[in-house]
Amino acid sequence: MKSRFLAFLAALACAAAALGNLLALLAPSLGWAVLLGRGLEGLYFALGAILGPAIASASATDRHRPLALGISAAWVPIGQIVAGLAAPLALAYGDWRLLWIMGL
Repeated sequence: MKSRFLAFLAALACAAAALGNLLALLAPSLGWAVLLGRGLEGLYFALGAILGPAIASASATDRHRPLALGISAAWVPIGQIVAGLAAPLALAYGDWRLLWIMGL
């Protein structure tokens, strides 16, 4: 029951991030829309930071729990590395919106 609830919250957080991304992409000239979109993305990241370790801990056996928690903690640095490598390419072949689309 607990893992289903955590999975539901994770799906809700992913939907909020996608909605926030789309809102900011579709209305980049409306400051309120970009701000609301970024707020929804922030909600996703906050929930992801909390839910990731909880889901990993609840889903893994005692033997694999350290590995599962380590993998769940790696999403921030991996995302920063990928974004840092992708940004020059996206800006060379498009504009900042391409980076946002890659975030979807």
